[in-house]
Amino acid sequence: MHILLSYSLVKKAANGGIYSLHPLVHCWCHDSMSHEEQQFSSFVATLLASFITFDFNAKDYTFRQALIPHIKALGKCNEELGIQGSYGHKLYTNFSLAYVEAGYWKEAEGMQAPAMQASWKDLGEEHPDTLSSMGNLAVTYWNQGRWREAEELEIQVMQMRKRILRMEP
Repeated sequence: MHILLSYSLVKKAANGGIYSLHPLVHCWCHDSMSHEEQQFSSFVATLLASFITFDFNAKDYTFRQALIPHIKALGKCNEELGIQGSYGHKLYTNFSLAYVEAGYWKEAEGMQAPAMQASWKDLGEEHPDTLSSMGNLAVTYWNQGRWREAEELEIQVMQMRKRILRMEP
């Protein structure tokens, strides 16, 4: 580790002992892994997503920002291996939070659309998580200048919430 640090191939954050790998190290790790080892991508995705919390302190934002290269590397690895990432809605939602905070709207959309679909399938159209994921996707559309799509999705969310609230006593 000291050798990698001395060549700046690995960097250690000043606070908290967080390490980040140079893209060259990522590439070397990927190339030197056997096919069986590369199949652990779903485990890696679960592990990465578990680090993402919905706490909003300054250090949490910084930490999520530091995870973005790892999330991107995971996606690239999955593409190269031909693995279709079909994560659960929680993983997609967690990854999209990191992308949204960094302003990576296209990448966020790439996580939010499947999050919405997975939530719809797993939890149903009226579940609060499904409605939240639809609202999150609408905000991402809005930030991309896709106002008509954002408006249509927000109207759909609003109508569903009205219908749900009328059902309750």
